[in-house]
Amino acid sequence: MTWCKVIIEIENREKKIDNLFKRALSKDIIDDYELSSNFGRYLCVITSGYIEQSVKIILKEYSKNKSNNNIYRFVDIKLSNFQNADTEKIFELLDSFNINWSSKVRTTTDDKILKSVDSIVNMRHNIAHGGDQGISPNTLIGYYEDAKKMIDTLCKTCV
Repeated sequence: MTWCKVIIEIENREKKIDNLFKRALSKDIIDDYELSSNFGRYLCVITSGYIEQSVKIILKEYSKNKSNNNIYRFVDIKLSNFQNADTEKIFELLDSFNINWSSKVRTTTDDKILKSVDSIVNMRHNIAHGGDQGISPNTLIGYYEDAKKMIDTLCKTCV
């Protein structure tokens, strides 16, 4: 995979989520509180997965381009265990690849964006463990837009 294909793969994931948000923000869904809340929980889980998978895709491609097959295989296996991608885990992972990456991302990313990513992951964790997390698609879409900005920054940093 080349960096162009990485960007396309991430954009394809975003298009699918964008379409889900369009459906979730339709009048039929918004007017039904329970359905809207359920859709919000689903979108939260999907958005958290988008963050996690995008980080993996970016770092796998970096490893594939910069190392031999044995190292790439090792990285691929290690990344398969990467979960619950809050900002601290992402920064820790970035530091394991390049000591400058996490500080670069921290300084070029607005605190609001970092808080949005952490909110998504924390809500997903609450949902996954049976919490009664109620979130509307209207609230979540702002977090999702911030998450896309952070993934874009990661992609630009790791090229």
